Amino acid sequence: MNDQANRTRFTPRAIWASIGAIGAMGFARLAQAAGPTQEDVFRSISQNVGSQGENRSAAPFFYLMLGIIGLILVIHFRRKRTTEPGTLNHPGKLMKELSRALGLSKAEVRQLRLLAKQASIDSPIVLLLCPSVLALAMRETTSEKLDKRVLADLGRRLASR
Repeated sequence: MNDQANRTRFTPRAIWASIGAIGAMGFARLAQAAGPTQEDVFRSISQNVGSQGENRSAAPFFYLMLGIIGLILVIHFRRKRTTEPGTLNHPGKLMKELSRALGLSKAEVRQLRLLAKQASIDSPIVLLLCPSVLALAMRETTSEKLDKRVLADLGRRLASR
């Protein structure tokens, strides 16, 4: 009985491992026997180098994919870009429009700008819109650069409208 206890028992795991090892050795011998010769390798290389191959048919697909990706990027960045409208209430443009509508000369516009600066008024447009502010500014400011006659004539024309 003691001899039987010392014997190694074959477990299913050991059996499968030995079958796998024997099978691997058999496949290795088959692979050695069926290996390509040197002539077969050179013939295969020369055929593959000389042929056009499948790369030619993949090139249009590759360029099409690049084009689609580029188009998606352009659309993405155009949507991301913010469009800011131009300045709607530009004081210079508004002054130019008002001077055209009222028929003011360049000298009169220049005098209005000087008067607004002397009277600490933000814009000469205020002087055009409110003749009473124009009259008050003319009375309070005294400057050699201001032509009181031009401004008085302008005040009369604005008051008559």
